[in-house]
Amino acid sequence: MFYLAHAQYRNRKFNSAIKTLQEAEDIMPNIMFRASPYYLKMISLRAAIEANRGYNHIALELMHKNISLIRKITDSGEQLNMMLNYCVYFFNAGDFKSASTMLRETDVILKSSKKDMGKEWIFKKRMIHLIIRIELESYDEVEKLMKGIKEEYAQFFKHPVYQRAGIFLGLIEEYLKDPMQVTEPAFIQKVRNSGLAWPGHKEDIQAITFFCWLLSKMMRRPYYVMLMERMGEGVSRDEFQLPADFDDRYGR
Repeated sequence: MFYLAHAQYRNRKFNSAIKTLQEAEDIMPNIMFRASPYYLKMISLRAAIEANRGYNHIALELMHKNISLIRKITDSGEQLNMMLNYCVYFFNAGDFKSASTMLRETDVILKSSKKDMGKEWIFKKRMIHLIIRIELESYDEVEKLMKGIKEEYAQFFKHPVYQRAGIFLGLIEEYLKDPMQVTEPAFIQKVRNSGLAWPGHKEDIQAITFFCWLLSKMMRRPYYVMLMERMGEGVSRDEFQLPADFDDRYGR
């Protein structure tokens, strides 16, 4: 049932995914569930689902409640994924300082980990780091991070699968040179022509989250609001409906 819920989540069938997880939890008494090797995996998936269907505050609560257990995970790969996701939920909430603190903790674990997280995972983490530093207006560090990413991933961006990642990085660089230009028609058209996750394009969840940060700058609207509007695009109301208090909580 866990894998079914994960597949539903990846296809943005968020309400179905939550129901599937709940059914899996209900099979076992609470004590057995918490002792299960799947307990933290299911917490991690539930948090991801909640964050991507408009309940980011619940995702944060779940991670906060279980952070002591997460820090004790012996599988460093799973631990790193959960810590990085926790960082993202702070970012969704606009709490960039907490996101930065969690990212530093992730860096410490990564340095001592013997697990190879792969070039793509490291790239994602470095992009998250870059965007957090932009939001914190740490521009000297932003410049260093940007230079390092461009140099280290030059060959990576030539691969057809990752070309759009390079395009996205280039658009961020343009934004940094002149933040005001991103609201201009010429820049908006450039993004439309880039083949990135513009509304109406089918993309995976991770691609949508990165793109929506840039889109929020272009539209001068809150990031998490833009993300939820994009997540709900093309998804039935049975599978995606924002919480009743979303506007009050997140300022749409």
